Order: sequence, then C-alpha cells, then structure tokens
Amino acid sequence: MSAGDWASTPLGERAQWPASLRTLVAFVLASRQPAFLLWGPRRTVIYNDAYAPILGDKHPAALGRAFFDIWPEVRDEIGPVIDAAYAGQASFFEDLPVILERNGAAAPAWFTFSYTPATGDTGSVEGALCICRETTEAVLAERRSAFLLELERRLRPLTAPREIIAEAQRALGEHLGASRVGYGDVAEDERFFTTEHNWTDGTVEHHSGLHDLAAFGPPVLAAMRHGQTLRVNDATTEPAFAAPEVQAAFAGLELKASLVVSLVKGGRLTAALYVHQSTPRWWTDDEARLVEEVAERTWSAVERARAESALRNSEARFREFFETAGDAIFVEDADARYVEVNAAACRLLGYSREELLSMRVEDVMGPENMPRVLAWRASPHRERPAMSEWRVRRKDGSLVDVEISAGVLAGGGVEAVVRDITARRAAEARQRLMMNELNHRVKNSLATVQAIAAQTLGGDTPEPTRRAFTDRLIALAQANDILIAEEWAGASLAAIARQVASPHSDPARPDRFSCEGPELQLPPKSATALALALHELATNAAKYGGLSLPDGQVELTWAIDAEADELRLVWRERGGPPVRAPDRAGFGTRLIRRGLAAELQAKVELDYAPDGLVCTVRAPLPRPAPTPVL
Repeated sequence: MSAGDWASTPLGERAQWPASLRTLVAFVLASRQPAFLLWGPRRTVIYNDAYAPILGDKHPAALGRAFFDIWPEVRDEIGPVIDAAYAGQASFFEDLPVILERNGAAAPAWFTFSYTPATGDTGSVEGALCICRETTEAVLAERRSAFLLELERRLRPLTAPREIIAEAQRALGEHLGASRVGYGDVAEDERFFTTEHNWTDGTVEHHSGLHDLAAFGPPVLAAMRHGQTLRVNDATTEPAFAAPEVQAAFAGLELKASLVVSLVKGGRLTAALYVHQSTPRWWTDDEARLVEEVAERTWSAVERARAESALRNSEARFREFFETAGDAIFVEDADARYVEVNAAACRLLGYSREELLSMRVEDVMGPENMPRVLAWRASPHRERPAMSEWRVRRKDGSLVDVEISAGVLAGGGVEAVVRDITARRAAEARQRLMMNELNHRVKNSLATVQAIAAQTLGGDTPEPTRRAFTDRLIALAQANDILIAEEWAGASLAAIARQVASPHSDPARPDRFSCEGPELQLPPKSATALALALHELATNAAKYGGLSLPDGQVELTWAIDAEADELRLVWRERGGPPVRAPDRAGFGTRLIRRGLAAELQAKVELDYAPDGLVCTVRAPLPRPAPTPVL
C-alpha cells in the first residue's frame, strides 16, 4: 500500500482520499479475514494480506486495479452481485462455485462471502466491502468423501475382481470427466503393466492389454517404481516427454494429459491406476488425492475379492475332500457334540447325518469306552495328535473295530478321523495263523535236517565234525527263534548277542562273556548271518581261545558311528592260550568273512594277537524297509 503508485489509479494520491475511504481501508488492512474493498465507478480493488493467497500469481499486481481486470472470468456470476451492492443491497453467498484463472491454470473454486455497500463522506454508496473465505478445500473434501463413500457402497457387494475394477474405472472416469481410466497389475519385473479392460468416455479407444512402462520414458518408470503419483498436464510441451519415441507412445494411446497412481506393496510396484485425457489438463491436488484414494480402495477391494475367491475355492476343495474321503470324519465342539460329519461316518455307523449331528460323543463311543475318552481329554498331552484302536457299536447293535486319529481344534473342539479296521484285523489274524504255520514248518524242517545229518554222518564221520555241523544247525534254529518272536520283522542285535553268550555265561563271573552296545534292529537275513558268525567265534573260543581256559573271557561290544553311518562290532578274547594265525582258513573263517560280506556288506578284520583273537566288523547301518505307496 505504501509503495503503490496510487496517483496513476482512479483513486488518486492517498493524501487526497476521503475520510470514509481511509477508514474503510484501515479496517480492511487490519482484518485477518480475507477482505477487499471496491471503490468508485471503476471498482478499484484494495485488499489485505489475508486475501493475497487467493490471488495467487496475480498478487501484488492486482492492487489498485479494476476488479474485472483481475477476474474477468467471473463477470457473469459476480457482476450482478457487485451491481446490487453499489445499489445499496447487501448479499451473502455460501460455497458459491466459480472458475478462476490463477497460477497459470483455470480451475473451479468455491467461496463463502458477503458484499456490503460502502458509503462515502456524502452518505451515498461509493463502493462495496467484501468479506470472503475460500472453501474450495472443504467443498472438494466433502465431495471427495461423498464420492468415495458411494464408490465403497458400489464395490462392497461385488465379488469378482473384474467387476470391481470395471465399476471403479467407470465411477472415477465419469466423476472426473476423463477420457479413459484403467487399473491393472504390474509384472514382477516392475516394467510391464496389464489392464484387462478399461473405461472410456467414447472419444478414445480402449487400448487394454500389455503395456511397456519404459516406453513412456525413464522419468515415468522411475516415478512409478518409487510409488510417486505422476502428473502429466501436457505431454506435447513438457520437456521430460520430448523424445520422439515417448511422443509416439503418448500419441499411440491418444492422450496428452495423464494422472497415474502407482501402488507399491511389499517394496515392489504391483499395480497402478491411470486417468487419461485426450486434451491438455492441469491436474489439481484434489484430483490427485482422489485418484490416490480410489487406487488404494480398488486395490484393497480387488485383493479382498481374490482372497475370498481363493478361500471359496479352498473351502470347495475341502468340502469335496471331506465328503468323498474314504475314512469317516467327525468334528465335535468343546461340549463334545458333533457339529460336522461326512458321508463315510454315516456309512460306518449306520446313522443319518441328522441323527449324528444330534448326538454326543458318549452316544457313539458307548459307556465302556468313555473312561479312555475322558482320560485322553484330561491328558496334558492332548494337544498332540493321538492314534488308537477302539471298538464301537453301530446303530444296528453290531460292533466294529476302528482306528481313531484325533486332534484338538482351536476353541477346544476335536477332529477325529475314523477308519474301519475290521478287514485289517481279519487279515492280521490270517497272517498270524499263516506265520505260526510257517514257523512250525521251519522248525520241523530244521529238526528233519538235524535228524538226516545225524543218520548220514554215521560212525565213519569224526565226532568233532558231527558236533560242529549239529551245533551250526542249532545256532541257525536259535536265530530263527528270535526272528519268529519278532514275527520276521527283524531281530535285535542285543538279543542275538545274549543268545550266543548264554551257553558260556557264568553268573559268578559277569565278565566271562560280556555284551554291551546300543539297541539296533537288524533285517532278517543280516540277523541270521550275524548269529551264525558269532556262533563260529564262540565255538572257536570255547575250543581254542578265550573260553577254553577257566580265567579266559570274551568281550563283545558294538557301537554306531553316526559320522560314517556304520555299525562297528568288536569281538575281543583275553586269558586264553597263546594265539597264532592258522595255516589255512577253515570253514568257520570263510563263513564269517563271506557270510557277513554278502548279507551285511561288512568288512571283517581278524587279528590273531598273541593275547587273544580280535574280530572287528564294520557294516553300513541297516535301512528300514520302504513303506508301500498305494
């Protein structure tokens, strides 16, 4: 105000202003509310600091100019209001919309204001006082909120991602008056963008499908990867898009202005929402905020729909599995009431689904089984899945043997998978019968072989030969006895060792024949071979080695070498006659070396040390038989 050249304005020098004008100007300048004063027939403007931000780039040049030289674009809306004020009529407007050209662009704005006639020194109206407040932000925020609420309402019932995207695109495009709106996913390379179908206002083509983001220039790709909202007001004039290939990319999509919101999730560009305009358009901050909100809500709705679809598919697969499972499945709540059963459960027990769902666990398990049920429920280990065999009663009163695998559910309920094992138990009974018959025949066969050997090896055969052969048959029979006890599933190495040591053990001298090692189960062939080998060593020790003298002893130890994944067994004799290596390998030595090598893939070392024989056996650890896959 002080620096202004007021002499060049219709108001003239400030010193010549009438008292009424000086009073009104002082009032305007002192106000913290945006205000301006129009004075004289030219409607010359004097405004305060609070009004300067409304003017934007028109401040300070607007000071002392005619109102419609500053705002020619509002003449139609505001001209009658000013004329009425000069005619002595006050007015008030709330959230009046106008289009203002400021800061290089035309944009809608809203104002709440009043015009009051201003009288001069003579008492006649010489001007108008305007107290105003720009409400653009509040109006746009309210409209944005209303739009988003309506969009949320429209998206909520939609379940297909394609439907959600289509509705969001349409609503945003119509609200902004855009040429094209599209939403899509970005590939993992953060370069290629796919939109299945976009919305247009009919003035441009759809251009859906795969797009290379790099075609729009490095600034676009970099901004999107960093999650920045990209505003292009006029691609034909902005230097960042001057490259011919970039211009061609914009022209190919028939667009000159674009607003793109990138969605970076988990540190990666995953999706984007774009708004295209076929003509230049200066995007406002409010429009950018709105598109950002719509992008986030669309992404959330699409992800929700995809998750729900995946859940529905998962539930459908589970339901199909549940209903077609060959085993019966029972689900009970924390009160031991059945809340879900499958078709196999109905077939197993003979009840309808409705009948089972009206029953409790004790109705099915019966009073005779409830102590076990209650004990499991009270067990501190009930959180672990448990498997056990039971006998339950069908609806018709018949009994059925079942195997139940039960686990605790969240909330205290229980899920039980129940398998009818009646046929399995019958098969096991038949197998036991056949195994007993086989064992009986094997024993009879060994007894027959022993009898034939006794008759064949008559008086002409030396007694040591007959006894050695008979003892070997007995060792073989004893090995079979161990296998029979384990139902031919294998034999414990410790059991074999104890059997070999038994004839030579002395309760008064535990160290006479000691055995020590970890529990290890051997396959049937390996067990037989090892039993025969140990028998040969024991026989030789009794005749010539550590067991042939009263003070002699045998120490049999074995250990597992986890690093080498092998069994290490050592037979050590002490206190016998001096030992020397034999001139030739007899049958026993060949049996030990070849038998163990063939059946255990073992390496055998025989050390004929003077103070006693040491036999060391190294063999790969036995592997359990593979479980058949049905």
